[in-house]
Amino acid sequence: MRIPPRTTAHMDPSHLMMLQAVNPLLAQLGAAAEDLRRDTALLIGSALPSRHATRMAVRVHAAECADALGLLPDPAMVATLRERLTAAVDAFAPGISEDDFTGAVSCIAAGRVTNYDDLQGFGVAVYDHRDSGTAALDLAMRQLRHGACALALVGAVSVAPVRGWDGHLGPLVPDGATIAEGAAVVALARRSTAERHGLPILGTVASAGPGAAPPAPPAPDRTYLAVDALFALLHGVVTGRETLVGASDPATPGLRFTGVRPADAPEPDIGTRGTVDLVDMPAPPEGTLPHPVPPGTVVVTDSADSADLAAALEGCVDVAVWTTDGVAAQDAAGALADLPFVPAHVRVLTRFTDRGDAPAGVERAEILQDLLLTTTQALLPALRNGGTVGAALLDALPGDRPHPLAGLFTGFVRSVRAEVTQCGGAALLTAAPDALTGLHQLARASAHAGPLHTIAARGDGSWARMDVCPDGVPAGPGEISLGPGSVVVAFGGARGITPELLHALAVRVERPHVYLIGRTPVPDGPPTEPAPQAEFIAEQRRLHPELSLRELKARYDRLDAAREVRSTLRRLAAVCGTDRVHHRVCDVLDGEAIGAVLDEIHDRHGRVDLVVNAVLDLRPRALHAKALADFRAVRATKATGYRNLKNALAGRPPTILATFSTLATVAPAPGDVDYCAVNSYLEYATAAADRDLPTGHREIAILWSGWKDVGVASGVAMEETLRRNNMDAYITPAQGCAQFLSSLAHPPANGLTFFLRGPERAMLARRGIGPDAPPMPPPDVPDPAVPGPEPASPLLDGITMEGRSWVVATKTWDPRTLDERDGRWMRHHRVNGAVVLPGTFALEAAAAAATRLRPEMAVTGFRDLACHASVTMRPDGPPRTVTVSARAADENSAGSRVSVRVTTNRTSATGKVLRFGDLCFEVDVLLAPVRPHLGPAPDMRAHTPVPGFRMPIYDGHPVLALSGPFAGTSAHAHGPDGTSALFSFDHAEFSTELGGATVPSILIDALAHLLLVPRDGQEGDQPVPGPLAGIAEVDLGCAGNDCDLAALHPVVRLGHDAASGVLTAAAGGRVLVRVRGVTAFSSSEPGLLVRPGADDHRPVPA
Repeated sequence: MRIPPRTTAHMDPSHLMMLQAVNPLLAQLGAAAEDLRRDTALLIGSALPSRHATRMAVRVHAAECADALGLLPDPAMVATLRERLTAAVDAFAPGISEDDFTGAVSCIAAGRVTNYDDLQGFGVAVYDHRDSGTAALDLAMRQLRHGACALALVGAVSVAPVRGWDGHLGPLVPDGATIAEGAAVVALARRSTAERHGLPILGTVASAGPGAAPPAPPAPDRTYLAVDALFALLHGVVTGRETLVGASDPATPGLRFTGVRPADAPEPDIGTRGTVDLVDMPAPPEGTLPHPVPPGTVVVTDSADSADLAAALEGCVDVAVWTTDGVAAQDAAGALADLPFVPAHVRVLTRFTDRGDAPAGVERAEILQDLLLTTTQALLPALRNGGTVGAALLDALPGDRPHPLAGLFTGFVRSVRAEVTQCGGAALLTAAPDALTGLHQLARASAHAGPLHTIAARGDGSWARMDVCPDGVPAGPGEISLGPGSVVVAFGGARGITPELLHALAVRVERPHVYLIGRTPVPDGPPTEPAPQAEFIAEQRRLHPELSLRELKARYDRLDAAREVRSTLRRLAAVCGTDRVHHRVCDVLDGEAIGAVLDEIHDRHGRVDLVVNAVLDLRPRALHAKALADFRAVRATKATGYRNLKNALAGRPPTILATFSTLATVAPAPGDVDYCAVNSYLEYATAAADRDLPTGHREIAILWSGWKDVGVASGVAMEETLRRNNMDAYITPAQGCAQFLSSLAHPPANGLTFFLRGPERAMLARRGIGPDAPPMPPPDVPDPAVPGPEPASPLLDGITMEGRSWVVATKTWDPRTLDERDGRWMRHHRVNGAVVLPGTFALEAAAAAATRLRPEMAVTGFRDLACHASVTMRPDGPPRTVTVSARAADENSAGSRVSVRVTTNRTSATGKVLRFGDLCFEVDVLLAPVRPHLGPAPDMRAHTPVPGFRMPIYDGHPVLALSGPFAGTSAHAHGPDGTSALFSFDHAEFSTELGGATVPSILIDALAHLLLVPRDGQEGDQPVPGPLAGIAEVDLGCAGNDCDLAALHPVVRLGHDAASGVLTAAAGGRVLVRVRGVTAFSSSEPGLLVRPGADDHRPVPA
């Protein structure tokens, strides 16, 4: 609800429960709630004071008691009693202060809710002991009649009393019952108002006069006090029966609710039926790539055919093959660090040799999926920067249907692509048996796989893609092939959505025998209602201080689960009969136990008509934080449980086996890569099994939308997660039950079905799924590395990935904050008026990355700097990030050569990536234990000043304009052997920004300027080139960056030897830097290069 934690800490649970009850009702009322907001009233009935109020009252009256103790004659006794009283009050009401006042007073709850939801009618709290709910309903009806409001939201709330006080509540609590916590709210309006605004009319409420009996509690073991009246009303809504809601005081008027007659009740909107299937498509165009996998790929496989794989990867560069025998899943990160290249892609390659139910094949596929998970996790930074994940699944189309085990990988790829939107890739189902064909087909088809990222290459040469399509059967109700006394077995059926479905089925089928199979035991003895969670944990922490909060929470969850199971059993027994509802404790991972339970049922009834497989284990966690143990547990619960169930049913199939899946396998939710992948497996397995069943038997899988009010998707945290990811396409329990009955009455043709209403279509359309879905927008710019203490270079923010012989780092410039740091020096280097990163600063980024790899060595030079594209900062543009990838290319005892590439993503003004990995710079860095001596300083005493010369690029040149630290040359001179100049740099001005640099990039940039000084005897101005295009060689004979050198040598002599073309920077009698082979882009002819300082200035091809 987005209420600050500091506020909720001072709110009584009654206030929070009312907010949680009112908000979903307003959402259900939709546009009508918005239209009627100005005339919407809120009435809340409450039978007991809030717990905050009780504790505050104790604190207030404790002070009076402490004063009264002063009447005792013994001062010592008075002091002792006051200390004990203070300790008791502190233990009873810890942390209560004046800030709790607004959360403690019951009447403020109505004001809080009306304020939060902007309800502009009146808000009132009604207090009439246990009859508060009835009184609130009666008051709402009278206000509606008098026109005081157009819509009345009538709520009631019950909070458990402070422990120890429940014994004093006497007639409020029926014998044998305890006070439970809860809240409910209903909407009342005049019929004309409801019809005018299109509100569904569930029934009518009228005065029944005094004398009606008070509402019975919803269960014999607990009462909700004021809420019981609303529960009685809601029971009438559900059953459609006339219901009287009275009061404990015979003089208090009662209410008569008349429900909509079943014949008149509208069928819930369940939408149209859909399915997921292979849909024919044109063959993808033949690929132009020379190799089936790109450089930087890790291929994970369980293949034992090394010759086949070697043939497939022949000629591929920078590719590693990991087999499940050679690399364990838990070792993937370490193996990645050992690679000799920078990894960016992952491919999984496997061949299916059986139908999918052989234990050896299953184990092999699951071990491979484990390795795929951990490899993908280790590669996440690369995937977020345009890397790819793909699956080549060989022999994966038996009978032209996907192999069941292929779902483990197609669902995995789809889920990764949903969570890491910058990632590319697809899963290929191919009839081809060899790796070479499969990998080439995958490379050919990846860009054409559609929004489900799954494509099939059939053996006859035709192609298909996995897509959403109609399932060809009606969506409405129909006759279910289950007669009176049918035997229904539900695994995982005592909790969640399954009780709702079984109850709807029991109402439809005459007195079925229902068996609920689950892991939650029901304790012997009379049922007990667990205390509210906070009180339970507080009490248990006092009794068991050695237990952690997690352990106490687990205890409470077990008690609450047992309560839910008992409630389900009571509810079903009321429809089927006590002797026809059974509960068995059994773990689906125990195949023998499942067989024993089904043996018992077959021995008793001779058959099973319907099996519901609803087991699940949901452990949502972001991909980078997904623990391998959790991943395996989620998979085992659904996949191993399904296989155990199928084995136990072998030779005695039920009429219908219904497995529950999720629509999230089509549009995965971030954090559920394990859940989505295993459900894809179940869907493929269901479709394959359904095809092979004998006539009269069906196996189906229902892909559910999220359920409101019940099930795993109904929790507050899950609702918020789904809303944040635009996946909150919820159905009501009534809609879910109708969809279930429709699926049983009209089983889908291929075994898979789901239901599409407006919310589901909108959710899928946001993923680009559906015939009318708009194209998917480009992905968001990936998050840059978080700046850290290392590396300290101004050209590197932080490390994203690192191995023993490679490293990947990033640097980000944000135009909004550029002037605060890097902009102080970058703004002095402009190309065509825009701020552009100088090409020589690519040397700084490369050097910093190289020394990260080999910190024990010194950077001694650079070779073959090539500037392919500029890095431009636009004041109104998005942040600009470059990625620096360094790799040790050649190493020996004399030193190391590290190859570095600097890339950037082409982005839109709105922060979307239009293209990944544009190459900006590449260069080799030379490192050695000791820096070389570059010789003595050249003798330039014969050079004379160039008369009237001013460096043209320092005077606001329209193409290349330099100032500040980049305009550091002066005293330009020439002589018979070349040209020279003096260089100076204000190190104090820029030490904060550039003091952490590795090499003197500005000095190297200044050396290139010397090529624009006319040589002795040259006439006319030198042609002014564009920005730097490359440098063949840079040698460093000194340590330090620009700031370090300027502090040691305030003036550096620059020289250009015309004969050799060598540029030198010298001070202190020795050469500090030597450069040769400078090229620049032509300022007049785009795409061509010039060689400044050469005799021939004509441009040459780049």
